[in-house]
Amino acid sequence: MKKKIKIVVAVVIVIAIILPFFNSRIKEGQVGETYTWNDTLEVTVNSIEFAEVIDGWGGANDNFWKPLTTDVQIHDRWTPEQYITEHGLKPTDSDKIILCISYTAKNVSKDNQTVNKIGTVDYDDGYEYNEGGLSYRRHDDAVWNENAGGLVLEKLRGNEYEFRAYIFIPSEVLETDKPLTYTLYGREYDLRALAK
Repeated sequence: MKKKIKIVVAVVIVIAIILPFFNSRIKEGQVGETYTWNDTLEVTVNSIEFAEVIDGWGGANDNFWKPLTTDVQIHDRWTPEQYITEHGLKPTDSDKIILCISYTAKNVSKDNQTVNKIGTVDYDDGYEYNEGGLSYRRHDDAVWNENAGGLVLEKLRGNEYEFRAYIFIPSEVLETDKPLTYTLYGREYDLRALAK
């Protein structure tokens, strides 16, 4: 009888140790769908794009930190090439590209929540990249604020804010078929599927 009790206690302890790991597992995410993270934030990833250069002109610029190409229609006073030279943000290392992310977040908890994540790119199950930046704006006409510390979303406000992030990653990751994912607030996005 004592032996059975010891076995039951051991099984209960093992389950108690392992169960939290299953509950906090990363789940697959879909661009455009809204998810609740830890019962605290509603998060929607609006877009995930690769770029060689992004728009670095801050302020109330709707294109801030979005991909720039010579096909983009720019203000009348610049050619696309001039604008990219003047206001483009690109990696200092020519062997890198930029992953641009736009997401919205809303506090749904009973406490204030700080939104400060740019996410993580994982290449080949273990090469992780999270060097980049985070910005936000309080409404569609507001100026963009670059702030790695993030924004405190107050409880009971229900306001949804747009955040933009970028991450520098090696260009070579796009040249293979090895796994390439992006993770943000408990959801993993397959970048191979998005790049097609």
